[in-house]
Amino acid sequence: MREKMPRQPRQVTPNRLIEEATPETSALHDRFEWDNAKAAHQWRLKQAQEFLSSLIIEEQDTAPQSKRESQKRKSQKREKQTKKKGKREREK
Repeated sequence: MREKMPRQPRQVTPNRLIEEATPETSALHDRFEWDNAKAAHQWRLKQAQEFLSSLIIEEQDTAPQSKRESQKRKSQKREKQTKKKGKREREK
């Protein structure tokens, strides 16, 4: 008489799950996107979400460069005026 060997459970891996879900008759089949173009796009969206969630966003000066240059010139002009005023006061 043959003795039945106890069936060893197979390790469930993502690859194994996909193998089991591949036949259209599988209860798991509808849980996956089988259109490769759609699946590829969904995968890229997931990658984009992961990328965006890892970003650190820092605010930058958004003034147009010409406006920043104008502000810089005004600041430099004020500094010169302040230096001249200080020089005149020391000369008195």
